[in-house]
Amino acid sequence: MKKLLLFCVLYLGAFSVYAQSLTGPYNGGNGTILETKTINGKNWVITKHETPDNEIGWESFTAYENLGETGGKALFVLSYPMRVSTEAIAYCEQRTDDFELWIKIRDDQNRTGWIETSGYYNPYSNGVWSILETITLDGKKLTARKLEQGLSSTTRLNARDNPGLSGKVLFQLNPWENVTTTAIIEEEAAIDGITDHWIKIKDSQGRTGWIFGGYTTVERGGAKYRTPQDVIEMYLSPP
Repeated sequence: MKKLLLFCVLYLGAFSVYAQSLTGPYNGGNGTILETKTINGKNWVITKHETPDNEIGWESFTAYENLGETGGKALFVLSYPMRVSTEAIAYCEQRTDDFELWIKIRDDQNRTGWIETSGYYNPYSNGVWSILETITLDGKKLTARKLEQGLSSTTRLNARDNPGLSGKVLFQLNPWENVTTTAIIEEEAAIDGITDHWIKIKDSQGRTGWIFGGYTTVERGGAKYRTPQDVIEMYLSPP
């Protein structure tokens, strides 16, 4: 019995440490872990994700009273063109035959419930969207958040030492050169009539710098940036 209790304590402790490692420095905003809980033997991480006005696409969703229980009490059904706000997401750490990502929503009638999505991974895993630093540039405060993915330049681009046209040019990217992003500025910028984000990249030579994302693209479908909100929008309104 003592060994069993010790195992349970160690297991739950390890799960708690692992769950907290997903948080990153979110400063209480989206991405902050609200709680971890065990439901029917499965461990769930519930993360803050508050966004208004999300459109429900062609796929209908049943809102349930309880997280992780598709056989539980159904509250109402969401369908196109309804719009909802999100309050939290929950991710099941155990790989199962079921989907692991659930979203807590609130509809325009102020009803709340949990919906099961087709998601198989946590959009905040590995600290995605965590705050890396704040940068003051030209009198504006900018927030650099973690975002790691592939991109390609669509034209010759200057890579600079800070996220703005006033930054020193460090090197140039060739058209259609593949790079990896390491950070994205949360606040949008407009250049040449294009509104996008400044992104920090690493090229094939290991050089790093900031480029304007308005002249980049991705080969895959869906949103260009795989931010948590882009992922959630994709699940709520699939292409």
